[in-house]
Parts: sequence; C-alpha cells; structure tokens
Amino acid sequence: TYCKDKVAVMKEVFRVLKPGAKFSYLDWVLLDNYDPENEVHVDHIKRTMPFIGAVDNPRYQEIEQAMEAAGFKVILSEDASIGGHQGPLINSERAHYAWLRFFARAFMPRRFITMLRRLREDAESFVAADELRIATTSYHIVCQKPE
Repeated sequence: TYCKDKVAVMKEVFRVLKPGAKFSYLDWVLLDNYDPENEVHVDHIKRTMPFIGAVDNPRYQEIEQAMEAAGFKVILSEDASIGGHQGPLINSERAHYAWLRFFARAFMPRRFITMLRRLREDAESFVAADELRIATTSYHIVCQKPE
C-alpha cells in the first residue's frame, strides 16, 4: 500500500533473507472483480483509500510479479478474510462507536462532526467494495527464496 517500486522492495527483502526462507505479505489489493472502467468501482476505491490510509491500489498479481521478479517463488496467494469478506466485521465495529456521534454533536467543534461523517461514508464505501469483491485489506501472499 505504501511503496511505489514494489520490485525494488522485494529485491531488498530477497537480499536479506537466507536461502529457503519464506516471506509473508498481507495488504490492501484490488481483486479480479475490480473494473477500472466502472465508475461505481472507481468511486468506492477512491473513497476507501483515505479510510484505510492507502496510497496505492495494486492488484494482487502486481505483488506476485514483483516477488517473482526479485527471485522468489510464490507458494500461497489468497484472500485471508474469514469467509472472504471484511464488511460484516466493519459493520459490527461501527456499532461500538455510534455513541461518538452524539458526543461529538454536544461537545466537539463542527469540523470533528464533518470528519466523523466522512469516516462513516468512507466506511460504507469500504463495505460496498468488500461486498462487490473488488478489493480487500487482507490479501495474503507467501513467497520463498530458493535454496
């Protein structure tokens, strides 16, 4: 999510690992259902990025290719979310923070309420992206440095 030159990062990981060592990667990626021509998809991803702090939107294949270009062999590549979805977890957690809106309206500056509204809306986009299976924040790739 935070690096632009994925091959350079993977080459450095490859350099410091012993032969036969494994490297585990878990991060935000776009999934196969993501269509960059679909305005709804693009909007959900655009609104999800600030919610999760993403600065890049790689497809999982880009990460695999960077690992392979560095010399690794990819041995696992899958969405690590339980049941393949994260939306239910986000929705259940949102209930724990519902009281914050009421507190903010009574005691906090208006800009704080605006920030909470944006977080709620961006969380809704995150859940929608999850339901559409266009992105995940828990894609897991394991690669191994050859012996």
